[in-house]
Amino acid sequence: MAWLIGLTILALSSAVKGQESGATAPPVGHFAVTDEHHNPCLLMTVGMTFHVPYVKNDTKSTGAVTSYHLPADANVTGSCEEDTKKNQKKEASITLSWADGFNVTVKFKRNDTVFYAKEIIARYVLNSDVFPDCKDEGEAKHVNGTPHDIHAMPGRSYLCHVAVNVTLGNASVTFSDLQVQPFMVKGGNFSKAEECAADMSTTTAHTTIHHTHPGNTTVHHTTIPANTTVHHTTVPANTTVHHTPTPSPTPTP
Repeated sequence: MAWLIGLTILALSSAVKGQESGATAPPVGHFAVTDEHHNPCLLMTVGMTFHVPYVKNDTKSTGAVTSYHLPADANVTGSCEEDTKKNQKKEASITLSWADGFNVTVKFKRNDTVFYAKEIIARYVLNSDVFPDCKDEGEAKHVNGTPHDIHAMPGRSYLCHVAVNVTLGNASVTFSDLQVQPFMVKGGNFSKAEECAADMSTTTAHTTIHHTHPGNTTVHHTTIPANTTVHHTTVPANTTVHHTPTPSPTPTP
C-alpha cells in the first residue's frame, strides 16, 4: 500500500503542525520508575501526542490519520538494570499505559560519557472512538523508532521545551516539555539539565510551516482518558509495522 505511505508522510506533517499551531496541547505528566528499594531510578516529565495512520471502512479504503494524547495519569512501569561489576545502572526503561491496549515504552542506555534514548515503542488498538470509521476494528498494532536527539551526560537530565517529533515507522510521536533522567537519580529530583539545541534557538521555537492535506486523507484529533475501556481482540505479532531508522551517530556503550 505505497499510496497510503505517501499520504501518511504528508498527513503526519500536517497533523504535527496542527498540534503546534492551534490544536489542543497535550497534558504534561510527571512519571517515575522506582528500584527494588523503592527509590526513584528514572524520572520523566513529558507531554506526548501520537499521530497514527489507518484505513477507513469505506468503498475506497480512504487513508486517514488520527492524533491522540498520552494522559497525564497514565500507569507507570519500568526497570533500571545494574552492571553488577561496577554497580552502575547501564540500561533503563519506562512504560506508560492507559485505556485498554494503549502504551508507550522508552528505552535508555548509557556508557561512561553519555546516556541516550535508544528506542521508542508505541502500542495501540484500532477502535472507532480513537480511529473514526476504521476498517480493522479491534486490531492491535505497534510501531517503533529511534529518537536520535535525546541524550545528555550521565548524572544530568535532558530538557527540551520545544516540541520534538520522532518517527515511528509510518506513525510518529511529538514530545512536548520533555525532561528526563534515566540514570543516577538522587533524592528523587532531576539533576542539572542539559537543554536541547532547539530551546536555544528562538527561530526554531516560533517558525510555523504550513502544509496541505491530500484530498482523500482525513486528520482526527482525539484525547483518550486514562480510564477509558476499549474492547478489542488480540491479533498475531505479524501486524507489527517495521521500518529502518535513518542512520545517525550513536554513542558506543
